[in-house]
This record gives sequence, structure tokens and C-alpha cells, in this order.
Amino acid sequence: MGRGKAGAWGTVRKMRNGRYQASYVLNGVRLYSPEGTYSNENDARGWLADERRDNERDEWKPFDQRPDKSLPKLPAPTVAEYASGWLRRGTIRGATRTKYERDMRLRVLPALGNLPIDQVTRSTVATWWRAMTVAGQNRCHDQTYSMLHAMMATAIDEGRIS
Repeated sequence: MGRGKAGAWGTVRKMRNGRYQASYVLNGVRLYSPEGTYSNENDARGWLADERRDNERDEWKPFDQRPDKSLPKLPAPTVAEYASGWLRRGTIRGATRTKYERDMRLRVLPALGNLPIDQVTRSTVATWWRAMTVAGQNRCHDQTYSMLHAMMATAIDEGRIS
């Protein structure tokens, strides 16, 4: 992971995928933005400034007790943007990573890459799967489907999609 830059209040660090994560410590507990990461450092610092202002005014509330309007919804990354970060994680190594990158580039991104990840539905995947099926390459397509499934499961675990 990237090294964090300490500000006057809180920390912003650049992640391996190029996005920025903001956090701060309040009452001995490190808190992270419930929206995950930000596409630029200014947005992450803006979130920290809002949190600091609420704390200084004694208006700070736990995330689950805030009205939705106090948590601006960041646009979902596209499948291509999310895949880029997902493939660079340390959990995928060597030949597997090389194969995943190739399969993503050749089979997934041409059809789904520009789609926001939160708009990928079962129907979207089924349509992609039917269009991709070519005689004699079923094993390769099965592996590509499994890779896409694993990536989407990670996005669910991270709260990026439901």
C-alpha cells in the first residue's frame, strides 16, 4: 500500500490502484470513509475536513446514525477501473495474475469494461456469457467466468455493490 500523508487532522494515503483512502482516529478508534476510496486526494481531504468540522462543533455522529444526505455517494467505478485495482492486489500472483490480466483484457473489458460495476446484473453477465461462447474454448471461458465471479464477490465484500 502507499504511504499515508499526515495532515493537520487525519491521514490520506495513495493506494496501489491509484485511489486515495482517508482515515482519522477518534476516541482511540481509526475510522475510514464509509464510501471506500476516492479518485483524487482533494476529495479525500475534503471528507476529512467535513469530519473534523462536525467533530469540532460536537455534531459528529457514527456513520450508521447519519441521514443519507450526509454521506455523499461516490460514483461507482467502471468494471475496468475496479478490475485494474483488483488485479494488482497481492493475493493474485505469477502466472495466475498474467492469465487473469489477459483474460480480462481480451474477454471481459471489451464487453463490460465501461459499465459501472454497480450496474452489472445477472442478466448482463448471462448476455456476455452467451456472446462469448465459441466452440472449442469452453474451458477457457469457464475460467474467465470464474475470474469475473471472484472479482464481483470481492466488490460485494467491500460494499461496492450489493
